Amino acid sequence: IRFSKVENRLSADFSASRGSPPLRVAVASVFSPKETVQHYRAIADFLGRKLHRPAILIQRKSRGEIGTLLINGGADVAFMSTGTYAIFRRVEGLEVLVSQKRMGRPYYRGCIIVPADSPVRTVGELEGATVAFVDPTSYSGYTYFFEALAGSGKPPEIFLRHGLFTYNHDKSLRAVADRLVDAAAIDEVAYENARLHNPEV
Repeated sequence: IRFSKVENRLSADFSASRGSPPLRVAVASVFSPKETVQHYRAIADFLGRKLHRPAILIQRKSRGEIGTLLINGGADVAFMSTGTYAIFRRVEGLEVLVSQKRMGRPYYRGCIIVPADSPVRTVGELEGATVAFVDPTSYSGYTYFFEALAGSGKPPEIFLRHGLFTYNHDKSLRAVADRLVDAAAIDEVAYENARLHNPEV
């Protein structure tokens, strides 16, 4: 992000809107930070035009930060993952406005991925493994793994050798491709996106 360009644009937007307060749109880096900005900047700008207000895109590393920002009045609207919403849904004053469709469906699946040449075919075979997770509040990138692991009879801290958070699906996928971890829990949309645009991964 070239902050000088952002500042100039904000100044122009403020002038054009006669001092209307900016619409603060918050988002966590679901995919790479650059890709997240590209996709969500267009949505923020669309919302700003509809409301006749300049739009500011606020990007944070974790989904928990986005929920906290929204609760504390630091953002007017936020894009939340399913898992993050499940954690924050009981907070007074938060309301779901819309839910998106992904790949033409109003739902998605979590995936647990391993290197293509790995002999592992079930979650139970990951005992003693190192696993990359997306975010502690991500359903597909964290909770889903432990639901799949529930039948093992062992708590995760004993079952796994090590777990780490990457804070976006692309980094978790890349950690498996680069063999930094044995497996990762990610969103199927991230997997399909990589399959289509980076098939070598």
